[in-house]
Amino acid sequence: DGLRREEVRLSTDTGSIMDLDMYVVATPEALRPFERSIATKHGAVTSVVLVSDVDGWGDASMRRIADEIAFVTNGVVAVPDLFNGKPFRWTSGLDAAGSTDFR
Repeated sequence: DGLRREEVRLSTDTGSIMDLDMYVVATPEALRPFERSIATKHGAVTSVVLVSDVDGWGDASMRRIADEIAFVTNGVVAVPDLFNGKPFRWTSGLDAAGSTDFR
């Protein structure tokens, strides 16, 4: 399909809590924004930050959506890991108080 995919880590020099993993997908044309035949006259490229659902950035369906957006927009899509590697997991049943346990 010609898309370029990569998992990248944005981090600070101190290794603080600001480290952020993300899935990035782009068309080859989006990675060459200064070629006039590909980009607008200002070299602009469509860029999208896609926020994942509770299944997280590693979910196959989320990555397929990112791939499709990159292909359709001929741009770059980034899906950050907002759950710090621990996507939400549904649990079944109710706790002692009768409320749903979302841990």
